[in-house]
Amino acid sequence: MYGAKLYMLNVVRRIGHPYQNRTPPKRKKPRTSFSRLQIMELEKRFHRQKYLASAERSALAKTLKMTDAQVKTWFQNRRTKWRRQTAEEREAERQAANRLMMSLQAEASKTVYDIRDPLCMSNSSLHALQNLQPWVEESAGNSS
Repeated sequence: MYGAKLYMLNVVRRIGHPYQNRTPPKRKKPRTSFSRLQIMELEKRFHRQKYLASAERSALAKTLKMTDAQVKTWFQNRRTKWRRQTAEEREAERQAANRLMMSLQAEASKTVYDIRDPLCMSNSSLHALQNLQPWVEESAGNSS
């Protein structure tokens, strides 16, 4: 029985990449160059509106002497670029906020608290909390 299963699973293997036997792809269309005026108008419209309805796209394409497909593709590519740029900006802001927090934490760790703070002396809870701060004792011991 075992030998029969092996015989039935015997598969003919092809040599080479599976896509090698396909017909070669057609030549790619050369990259379309848009005029400065077209790009300026597309950018202006994109700034106001990230997505176009088909009627809006057709009207814009006609105005700019472009095809619907060109306008559609341009907007798709521009949205991708916009998403990447906004993600990079958010990351830069996050890193700047982290640097600020680190500098504030470093500054706070250098601050020496006076145990004789009148607010702490009059409030027993604050006085107890202040007495639990090990850095106060360390800094007081270092300054002696």
